[in-house]
Amino acid sequence: MVVHSCSLGSRVTSFCPLVTAMSSLRSTDTVSSAAVLDLLLLCRDKQLISEQEIAELGLEDSSLKTSARVPETSLITLWQKLARYVDESGEPLGVHLGQTINHKAKGLLASWVSQAETLGEALTIFSDNISLMNPSEQWRFKAKGDIVELVCSLDEDKGYPAIAIERSMAAMLAWGEILSAQRLALIELGFRCSKPKTERALQTVFEGKCRFACAQNYLRIARSDLDLPITNSNAYLKKVLQEKAQQALLTINKELAVSQKVNGLINEALDLGRVPTIDQICAALSMSRQTLYRHLKNEQVSYKALTERARKSRASKLLSDKTNSVSAVALQLGYQDPSSFNKA
Repeated sequence: MVVHSCSLGSRVTSFCPLVTAMSSLRSTDTVSSAAVLDLLLLCRDKQLISEQEIAELGLEDSSLKTSARVPETSLITLWQKLARYVDESGEPLGVHLGQTINHKAKGLLASWVSQAETLGEALTIFSDNISLMNPSEQWRFKAKGDIVELVCSLDEDKGYPAIAIERSMAAMLAWGEILSAQRLALIELGFRCSKPKTERALQTVFEGKCRFACAQNYLRIARSDLDLPITNSNAYLKKVLQEKAQQALLTINKELAVSQKVNGLINEALDLGRVPTIDQICAALSMSRQTLYRHLKNEQVSYKALTERARKSRASKLLSDKTNSVSAVALQLGYQDPSSFNKA
């Protein structure tokens, strides 16, 4: 089942593809160079990477044009270097990166988002098309009364550290305030990770509104913020950028393996506390059960194996937090009772 936008103030999503690793370098193994530039500059500034390593990662200056794409593995390597530095120094560099907006490094998606009419439309464009920036990152948002909750996920199985999420959360707030030229009504931020060494700094930056060891990464703002107008929007530029972005998305989406799409849908559902049925998956992908089984067989995997692997990965993360009970984790992962979960 896929629920599309109904109105900008009440947009709700259920399933949406989340890209996972591929065996050879294609568009879905790459990220926008705009996602790398600031991170690379910081690693250089902190002397965490040599020029030789930069060259080996394929991040020479000639490859970092804002329209280019670079290997996702290079981005993950930079994040891991920065995470090790943060563990030693305690500096909240993820948040620092997110709050520092480099307009010269704006990629196609950020340029398109900047031409939206309202903040709600900007969020819709961003969340629906984030694979232009990084196919492994996903955002969805939904209204709950007077509050809008924005949920962020990043494929941790690929090796993204917690500070990558911190950066994304901080950047979402920073971009919202820049686009609307107003301070957003931040209500709360939740992180899946346990309290990091940078907790005090994070609480200072976000006015004591951070929560840790949550079921998902989220930030909550006032629903009224969705109606804030974008100060410098331009309808003509938005149309031009949209057409260019859609062409780029066609290239990325054509290369997605069916198993990767299924894996994304399963993880999306687990974020919402349920396990999707095979019929729901088929409906989301607009294909019959027979066709889905044939694709998965060709990719040497089964739906059951994908589901159990996703549940196992999620269970290990949830149980690493001692505040989560076995019963609560079992329920969140769709098991009828703790004994079924223990058996699995």
